[in-house]
Amino acid sequence: MVTGVGAFQLFDGVVSHKVLQIHQIRYGVDLLVYDVVWIGTAVLALLIGLVLLRRTRPVRPAASAPN
Repeated sequence: MVTGVGAFQLFDGVVSHKVLQIHQIRYGVDLLVYDVVWIGTAVLALLIGLVLLRRTRPVRPAASAPN
């Protein structure tokens, strides 16, 4: 869930806000602070989600060496 939220927020912040300029977080102000916070929290959520996925993945048994 956290990975999906982070991925969506990152996509929204980069593609919708910056590339396509569909909408902005605020209008008539300097957007740098808003962009850094929005994209920064997206990256943070994505990284947390990926770490959680990796840590909760089932452990596979080691393959035995051929004799």
